[in-house]
Amino acid sequence: MAAVVTQDIQSSYSPNKRAELKFTIRGAASEAAAYAALDASGLAPAVYETIPRRETTIETEHFDSSNPDTNIFRATVSYYTKTNEANDEVASFDTTGGSQHITQSYATTRFPSGSPDLQGAINFDGGKVGGVDIIIPALVFTEQHYKSLAVCNDDYRKTLAEMTGTMNNATFRGNPSGSVLFKGASGQQVIVNDIKQWLVSYTFAVSPNRSNFTIGGITVAQKLGWDYLWVLYADTVDGNTLIKRPANVYVERIYEFSSFSNLGI
Repeated sequence: MAAVVTQDIQSSYSPNKRAELKFTIRGAASEAAAYAALDASGLAPAVYETIPRRETTIETEHFDSSNPDTNIFRATVSYYTKTNEANDEVASFDTTGGSQHITQSYATTRFPSGSPDLQGAINFDGGKVGGVDIIIPALVFTEQHYKSLAVCNDDYRKTLAEMTGTMNNATFRGNPSGSVLFKGASGQQVIVNDIKQWLVSYTFAVSPNRSNFTIGGITVAQKLGWDYLWVLYADTVDGNTLIKRPANVYVERIYEFSSFSNLGI
């Protein structure tokens, strides 16, 4: 006899979100035949109440190859609206800044006015300049991009690892060379439009470049955002007091450059 398809009462429906229809199929010779009978019945359309059909599973409840009329199959058809459609880019940012220990101030007010002039040295205790921890401008932002399995392969992940802790060698996202630090990336595999892909999160930090500024009377021509600046102090006498004043300023290049174009974002 021809296979007979009936819908079960266990079916469920959530308006505009999800539906799950259950069926019993009797008299089909195989699971494939049961699937074909279900499609031919019209009881499980491609779209159910505006929700697209996504998955169909067939389970065998009773099977007898010598008497297929007694075969019983159970089918579940799932309808749902996907929530993980791929966007071109997902981004976030954080401007809470970074912490840095400094030994020089931008300006000093002395009380009384005749106090020794330390030229901006902070927390001098008679022997050394102690400095202070401050919050400095820093923008941290994260971008998420979908990458195919072919693109996000072993070589690409190795490139991400090698570029971690490097500065941009050219303008990146509107920020000049030397002001953006690539802090690294992380990834997870996701299913998007029924295709397995990598969702990769890239994290960057931005610190502004500076040029032609003074520290204790010493002009610094340039400091890139992620260079490290430190001050060498020398003994000097102000009135009858032995003090420390800036003698030399050093700008250290502590991160290498890399081409952020290799990120492919």
